[in-house]
Amino acid sequence: QSPLNLHQSPLIFPPFTEQLPITVKGKNNMIDFKLITPEKLVLEGKAESIICPGSLGELGFLPSHAPLLTTLGKGKLRIKQEKAPQDFEIEGGFCEVLPDKITILTDKIIGGK
Repeated sequence: QSPLNLHQSPLIFPPFTEQLPITVKGKNNMIDFKLITPEKLVLEGKAESIICPGSLGELGFLPSHAPLLTTLGKGKLRIKQEKAPQDFEIEGGFCEVLPDKITILTDKIIGGK
């Protein structure tokens, strides 16, 4: 048997097209986040969920997520807050996820709503 090669795997996962109805039980269903570019702190606050364009596909984060450090690719960053979701087009970067906080460092924001 040959070792598993993930790049040639027949499994193809479609991108998230809508928010999944997942709730996290507990007192606080929000996670602190910061969106930072080399020039400035773009946005800071609390979010219900965050979907990032990872280098190998989309990544979704909810409060109490396991710690993770990953690279980001070019694509849509969606931050779902109580008011309304905010979408940004980013050009790569890094994302640090902790159970109570997410920090997104991006090279450039192309646009945003």
